[in-house]
Amino acid sequence: MWATVQTNRGRFAFPGIVIFQFLGISRKQKTSTPVTRVTATDADDPVYGNSAKLVYSILEGQPYFSVDPNTATIKIALHAMDREMREEYLVVIQAKDMGGHMGGLSGTTTVTVTLTDVNDNPPKFSKSLYEFVIPEDLPIGKMGGKVKANDRDIGDNAKSTYNIIEGDEQGMFEIVTDGQTQEGILRLKKVIDFESKRAYTLKVEATNIRSEPSNGVPFKDTATVKIVVEDSDEPPVFLKAVYLLEVNENAPINTVIGSVTARDPDSSASTVSRTRLNRSESKPLGGGRSGGRTFQGLSPRFHVRLSEFDWDPLSLRERGCSQVVCCCLPVLKVLCVCRAGEKREGEMGGWQHWRVPANRSALIGMSGSAARPRVRREGYFIDRHTDLERQFNINVDDGKITLAKPLDRETDMWHNITVTATEVRNHSQISRAIVAIRVMDINDNAPEFATEYEAFLCENGKPGQVIQTVSAVDKDDPIQGHYFDYRLVPEMLNNPNFTIKNNQ
Repeated sequence: MWATVQTNRGRFAFPGIVIFQFLGISRKQKTSTPVTRVTATDADDPVYGNSAKLVYSILEGQPYFSVDPNTATIKIALHAMDREMREEYLVVIQAKDMGGHMGGLSGTTTVTVTLTDVNDNPPKFSKSLYEFVIPEDLPIGKMGGKVKANDRDIGDNAKSTYNIIEGDEQGMFEIVTDGQTQEGILRLKKVIDFESKRAYTLKVEATNIRSEPSNGVPFKDTATVKIVVEDSDEPPVFLKAVYLLEVNENAPINTVIGSVTARDPDSSASTVSRTRLNRSESKPLGGGRSGGRTFQGLSPRFHVRLSEFDWDPLSLRERGCSQVVCCCLPVLKVLCVCRAGEKREGEMGGWQHWRVPANRSALIGMSGSAARPRVRREGYFIDRHTDLERQFNINVDDGKITLAKPLDRETDMWHNITVTATEVRNHSQISRAIVAIRVMDINDNAPEFATEYEAFLCENGKPGQVIQTVSAVDKDDPIQGHYFDYRLVPEMLNNPNFTIKNNQ
């Protein structure tokens, strides 16, 4: 394409120079680095003076670029131009004949120069601290959160990979890069358990996939990720998947055969009965002391107060509770409960103390000689589809399995039943275990001859001749195996013609 200018001496132009030509240069190019070269021609006869002698100058594009007046080479004039600040420049070049003197004719061309990107910006996390709450029942491979490191570069220079560099010694998590959004996706690699560990603190790193040009080392940035594990209501867990029990076949009804045990993995003790109390500022019961408060719904035998004293907590799981209450404290306090009217000696006399976290509900209870057994968290049942004859019962509270009907080992040597453990307050949380009950034999069956025998003997039979071999069976199953003693019936003992001998 030619950009032409008509003159009275003929035509001259910039051949081969496209107006708004786009050129790419790196922002790291040094001063005086050539960008491109333009060329102009003049139709005048070069032998007549300076009519065809061209001189080049830059009309637009300073101070970033310059042009060699003789060769028309465009060069970089300003060091360290920043693509992130300005990406495109228009450079207007003029060619003037007559050696550039007054009266010479001129033409111009425009060159568009675009800065190409280099990896000169590090990735930068938008936050130094990310916090995520992940339920403990989140499936493996599912996303638990996202992080992102932004990069002012473009293309591959802006791409980063993410890694966990600290805080995940057990390999519970992984972080992968979303190729579309360049986000780091935090995913589970192993099952997390609220009761085992409630929080994780990870350090993640974003690293450019391309190295920094000056030293060959990729840019990096780090951020902290705090993960809080959220408790989920889980079903009870049996201590064993299969229980093997034994019982004698002559055991009486209600014999305890064995027991099964399940625990509730939820530390929040979701099955414990709770009474929601409304705090009132009424007069303390039992002639109470300063700072005491009562709660509506609380038995008059008990007195509750808030205290600043820092005593160790008492575990309800290890104590029976005669009164279970739930309260919510606005600040970190010590919750104290005592029996109203009892004798108190000193500050600790008669009081039981619990530390209660701020803004958290707490279960408290009175323990002591008047305490009742604690409220059960799970109930035990037999799946009657596996015990159609209702041969067994199970105690709903403690899981003890008892005999409900007489047993007969010769009828059923094994009984395989399924027991379930269900949360008392959430029946949808249920788990199962298999109980295999082996009926142990006792000697309650007499031996029987295997068949009826009829023997024949010739009249010339000789003494000691074997007439018949007999055998017996027994439905019992002695540990040492069967051994039978064969004898003639009493009425045959005086008959000298026949004898019977036990085989050893």
